[in-house]
Amino acid sequence: MRIVLLACLALIAGCASAPPGVKPVAAGDSRRDGIVTMASTGTIYNPVAADWRPAQAAAARKCRSWGYGADSRFAGWQEACRGYDLYGRCVSTTVTRFYSCGS
Repeated sequence: MRIVLLACLALIAGCASAPPGVKPVAAGDSRRDGIVTMASTGTIYNPVAADWRPAQAAAARKCRSWGYGADSRFAGWQEACRGYDLYGRCVSTTVTRFYSCGS
C-alpha cells in the first residue's frame, strides 16, 4: 500500500513541474547590421512556451564571434500565424525575436 501511495505522489509531483521550454533556433542574421534573429514555433495543440534564455546566450555568442564588443540586447519581436484550422483559429505560430549587437 505504501508503494502505491509513493508512486501516486511521484506522479502528482511530476505533473506539477513546469513543462520543458522549446528551444528557439537561429532564423537568419545580418552581420553588417549587427542583428541576430532567433525563432520558435508553437501550436495550439502543444502550448509550451519558448525558453528565450538560450536564444539570448546564442545571440551573444554570435555577436562576439562577429567582433562586436558588447553582448546582444533584445531589440524587438514579431509574431506570425503560419496556419489556420477550419474554424479560423491560428493553429501554428512563429515568434521571432531580434537581438542587436553592441558596437
